[in-house]
Amino acid sequence: MADAAIEIGAFRLDAASGILSRGGEVVPVRAKTFAFLCHLASNRGRVVSKNELLEAVWPGLFVSEDSLTQCASELRKVFGAGPDSLLRTVPKRGYLLASDAPPSMAPAGQSYPSIAILPFRNRAADGADDAVLDGMVEEITFGLARFKSIVVIAHNSAFAFPAERRPLLAEIGRTLGAEFIVEGSALRANGRLLVSVTLSQAPSGQRIWGNQFDFAETDLFTLNAEIAVTIISRLVSNIDRAILQQKAAPASLAAFESFTRGVAFVRGYGPGVNERARDHFRKAIEIDPDFALAHAYLALTEIIIADYAAASRDVLEAARNRVSLAIMLEPEESRCYRIMGLVHLYLREYPSAEQYLRRAYDINPYDADALAQLGFVMAMRGRPEEGAGWLRKAIALNPFRPFWYDADLSYVLYGLGDYDEAIDILAAAPDIGAFHHMWLAAAYGMAGKLGPAANAFERLLTKIDLGDFETYTRDWTEFEHESDLEHFRQGLRIAEQAFRDSVRDGGDGPKVTVRET
Repeated sequence: MADAAIEIGAFRLDAASGILSRGGEVVPVRAKTFAFLCHLASNRGRVVSKNELLEAVWPGLFVSEDSLTQCASELRKVFGAGPDSLLRTVPKRGYLLASDAPPSMAPAGQSYPSIAILPFRNRAADGADDAVLDGMVEEITFGLARFKSIVVIAHNSAFAFPAERRPLLAEIGRTLGAEFIVEGSALRANGRLLVSVTLSQAPSGQRIWGNQFDFAETDLFTLNAEIAVTIISRLVSNIDRAILQQKAAPASLAAFESFTRGVAFVRGYGPGVNERARDHFRKAIEIDPDFALAHAYLALTEIIIADYAAASRDVLEAARNRVSLAIMLEPEESRCYRIMGLVHLYLREYPSAEQYLRRAYDINPYDADALAQLGFVMAMRGRPEEGAGWLRKAIALNPFRPFWYDADLSYVLYGLGDYDEAIDILAAAPDIGAFHHMWLAAAYGMAGKLGPAANAFERLLTKIDLGDFETYTRDWTEFEHESDLEHFRQGLRIAEQAFRDSVRDGGDGPKVTVRET
C-alpha cells in the first residue's frame, strides 16, 4: 500500500507510521491485525481471498484460518459489527473492506480507463438471436464492471449505437466519455457460437486487440467470462480474475435466452409487457432452478404487475423470499441486491432498502441503475439533496438512460423545492400513467402555475378514481416521513383546487366526479 494515509470511515490509517487513529486518538491494534487491515485497505472494494491474506500477513509461514478470524474479530470491535460494518466476510471467498467513497470516476490523482461495449452484430440473416447476443454483451459489461480499476459505460447507453448504423469510434467515444471501445459480431450455428471481438482506442480508432472465439453453445458463460477477462488484461494489470471465474452461470443457453427476452420486456412500456416478461422469467427458472438473476427479476416483475408500492403485503413478502434465494444462489451479483433494495422500499423497510442498495454499489460502483435507485431511496428517506447527487452521477454514467432515471430525479427535485426543473422533466416525458400525472399536477401546484396544474389534475382524474385522497397518495408513494408526504399532498391540493375553480368558472371540465372537501 502507498505510504499516504487513507480515511476509512471515521478512522485514519497511516501505514508508514503504523498508526490507526480516530479523531486524533490512536486506536490500539495488534501488529498482525494492523497488517491484515493494511492489505485489505490496499485492495479496498475487492474481495480478498483467505489464501492471499495468509500469504500477505504471514509470508512463508503455515498458520490456520483461525488467525484470520481473530484479526477480523478484532477489527469488528473497532469498526463495529453488523450489516453496515466496513469489514465484511464474503462466504467461501474471503474478506472485503467496503468502499464508502462517492461514485466518482476515479480517486483524486488517479485515472481509470473507461470502456464501452457496443452491441454485437448478429451475422445470422434472420436476426432470431438478437436478444441472446444482446444478453451476452450485457453479461460481459457486468463482468467488466466487477473490477474496480476500470470504468464501464452503462449497457443501455452503449446500446444507443447499434451495429447497423454506427458513427466513427471517435464520435462514440466523445459522446459516451469512453477511451476504449469493444465491438464484436457473432453467429450461432450447428450448436456452436462463433464470436469475433475487437478492442480499439476511441480517439484514434486504432485497433489494439482482436480475437475470435469458437465455443459450444453450452459454454456461452465461459465465453462471457473469458472475453471480459481478456479485455481487462489489455487495459490494466494485476486484475484478480477469480471474481469472474467464481460467477455462477445458468445451466443452459435456453434458460439464458428466456431470461434476456424477459429483461427486454420488463424494460419496456405498454400493455402486457410485464406479464410477458414474467412468463419468460418463469420459463428460465423452469429450465434452470438455480438461475439467480431470473429469480430476482421474476420477483421484481411480480411487484410491478401488482403496482409497485401499492402491491399487497403477500406479494411483497413472496418477492422478498424469492430475492433472498437469488442472493443465496449468487452472493456477489449486484443486481440481486439492487432488486432486494427495491423490495424493502416497497415494504417501507427503509434502513434495509438503503443497506441493500449500498451493497449493490459496493459490488459494482458502475451499475448506473443501482446509483439511480439509491438516489431515489435517499429522497424517500428525507434526504433529497443526497438523492439528487446519486441520481446525477447515475445520469453521467448513463447518458442514454431509460426515462425512469429522469422521473426519479424530478421527484427528488420536488423534495428540494426545485419545482420548475421538476416540471421541465415531467412535461417533456412520455405519458406513463396516473403516477406521472399525479407528480406533474403537484409540481405545477407548488410552482403556482394554476392553469397547467388544473389540466394535469384533470388528466389524472380521467385515468383513476382518486377515491380516498389521503389513502391513495400514501399507497402510491414511498415516503418514510409524514412531513414529506404532506409536502407532496400540498401540491396536489393546490392542483385540485385550481381544477375545481376552473370548473366553477365555466371550464368544460372532465366527465368525472370529484370528491367534496
